[in-house]
Amino acid sequence: MKKNNIIITILTVSIILLSVGCIYLYRENDKSVFNISIGVPVDEDTINFGLEINDKNVVNNILLSLIRAESINKTSITDSLPDANIKIDDTKIGACYLWLKVWINGDEVIFSLGDDDSNSSSYKKINGQLAKEVINYISEYK
Repeated sequence: MKKNNIIITILTVSIILLSVGCIYLYRENDKSVFNISIGVPVDEDTINFGLEINDKNVVNNILLSLIRAESINKTSITDSLPDANIKIDDTKIGACYLWLKVWINGDEVIFSLGDDDSNSSSYKKINGQLAKEVINYISEYK
C-alpha cells in the first residue's frame, strides 16, 4: 500500500511539472524575437516613437513585407519627410538591426533602407494587401 502511494505521488508531481513546462514553452513561443517600434518624424532630427510591437504576428507580417518588397530606384517622394520610421531591434541585448524610413503613397508603401547621406541607401516598394496591412500597423502603433 505504501509503495502505491509513493508511485501515485511521483506520477502526480511528474504530471504537474510537465504541465507547467508545456505552459511555459507555449507562452515563450508566442513572443517575438524582435521588437519593432514605429515613430512619426516631427522634423529632420526628432522622431516620436509609439509603443513597441511585441505581437509575433504583427512583427512577422512587417518582416514578410520587407522580404517581399521589390527594389526600386529613388523616387521624388523620398525627398520629403517620411510618414513614419520603423526600428527593428532587440532591446535585451541593445542591438538595432534595421532602421527604415517609410513613405505612404496612396496604396503603396516605400521603404528606405540604409543611410540617406551616402550611396548605400536602397529603396523598396510594396503594394496590395501587404501594403494595406503595413499602413494599418503604422496608424495603429504610432
